[in-house]
Amino acid sequence: MCSIFIMLSSLVVDHSSRMAESTDLEQLMNSFKRFAIHGDTKATGKEMNGKNWAKLCKDCKIIDGKNVTGTDVDIVFTKVNPETVHSDL
Repeated sequence: MCSIFIMLSSLVVDHSSRMAESTDLEQLMNSFKRFAIHGDTKATGKEMNGKNWAKLCKDCKIIDGKNVTGTDVDIVFTKVNPETVHSDL
């Protein structure tokens, strides 16, 4: 789970050149859990799949279609967490 937070913060820093104003870890954890369980009644909120990661990036406007695309966030997710992405193949 920690690697997802590192991945998210690096995308925000690299592509918008500023960190979000609120750095409240509790709010970040709550948001992560909500996206992690989205659409999956069996999810615990401790791990996130690639589909929900892409939704998080889209909803947070990290994906802008020019600098960061859906393919970019898919590639980053796969590199950081390949076993979650391939677990149901």
